[in-house]
Amino acid sequence: MATIMFTNGVAFADLDRDEAVLNMQRAVLGGQTQLEAGFARVAATTRRPAVLLCDRGALDGAAYMDRALWKRLIGNGGPFEAAERSLWARYDAVLHLVTAAAGAERYYTLENNAA
Repeated sequence: MATIMFTNGVAFADLDRDEAVLNMQRAVLGGQTQLEAGFARVAATTRRPAVLLCDRGALDGAAYMDRALWKRLIGNGGPFEAAERSLWARYDAVLHLVTAAAGAERYYTLENNAA
């Protein structure tokens, strides 16, 4: 979802204030959860077993903002821990993959990544 935002005009320079970061991450979180829900609905209509794989998850925003902002984003005035647990509960498994570039950074660049 963040890539969609960045390729459609959002710039890192736009995210220079807490409120801007919150608005960005709120949009990303909302888009991610809607996308996942849409995939789940489509999979359910096939009446066949299905596995949904997402390259990002609803908790990704926590890595891109400080803890206090993350608490504001998902707390919504309620207990933060319960809100975070409910996001974790969306997933049966989480896989953390390491890039092939780890240890070989000199072979990789960002020159072809507009985001």
